[in-house]
Amino acid sequence: MTASPATSPLARLLPPAYAGTSVRQLRYTSQSEFGIDHGMGHGRFCEPGSDADRDFNDYWWEETCKFETYVTRQFGSGLLPVSSDTPFYKEFCIWPQKGAPLDKACEACLDYLDANHPTACVELAGPLAYRIGTGRLVLTLNGIWLDQDLIFWFSEKSNLAGFALPGFNELRGNNERIDIESALPWLKSQKGKRVKSQEFWRMVYSNHGLSLVGKTGAEESERYSLGGEIVSHLSQRYWVLDENESCEVYISGSLGSHRVVKVECSRQVCDQNFVESVFRVVARIDGTWAVRFAVYEDLIADNAYLGGIIMTPQGEFMLEGHSWI
Repeated sequence: MTASPATSPLARLLPPAYAGTSVRQLRYTSQSEFGIDHGMGHGRFCEPGSDADRDFNDYWWEETCKFETYVTRQFGSGLLPVSSDTPFYKEFCIWPQKGAPLDKACEACLDYLDANHPTACVELAGPLAYRIGTGRLVLTLNGIWLDQDLIFWFSEKSNLAGFALPGFNELRGNNERIDIESALPWLKSQKGKRVKSQEFWRMVYSNHGLSLVGKTGAEESERYSLGGEIVSHLSQRYWVLDENESCEVYISGSLGSHRVVKVECSRQVCDQNFVESVFRVVARIDGTWAVRFAVYEDLIADNAYLGGIIMTPQGEFMLEGHSWI
């Protein structure tokens, strides 16, 4: 069935009366890592490559070069390098470096989209020196989407960087009230450490109590190989796409500097048996890795995060919640 113009993904991409939208006027929304990937590939954030564009890769490569020239003219070379990858959808990708004027960069990107590609998006990867695996901010003329893992990172780093996100406080406030035990009552009987959301995320960002992937190049190479093996085994066992190419479980392939694997999952599947089963798979391959579960009501819905669970290599729980003193 063909979607009506009012409900089609492309219709949602087109602002009703765009007239120089400012980053200060756009709504901020959180998404899972899988949700951002899914939105990119299914026309939510940007228009897919069209059959009308003869050889879309060549066409988008030329447009990416034009965008890179624009960014360089605005900010000089080095601060905001543009990715040379050409996806099968209309997306530009920037890797902001330390000291990059992120607020001005966002405004400049919106101006460029408005003037040249209103149905494209700009992805800012690893903004504000984010270093824990994947972390993305997606700019469109209709709104800004943040990787859920970035919420508290932005909360602590944006003011230090002189970058304000108007409207962001509401998003952060909603996340401060998260309580994973309310979403998953079976956790109430589990022994472990229970901390408020802000403290939980500080533990995630610092990897407190977790081992480095490696202290030497050789050790890092060996451990990343084992990390890749863990991700592969978990993906083969648990990652199943439905007819909408969505899923209930997603295994992140983005590994940071410490031995921890991230599993995104829906509340529907996240029972005690699932959590312990995932942990056993990881422990059999390498018992020095932790598992972080990011639990959502729905992996592709906006603002659907319910809370986090960390299982340490020793099998101990660390739980995210607002109600503990």
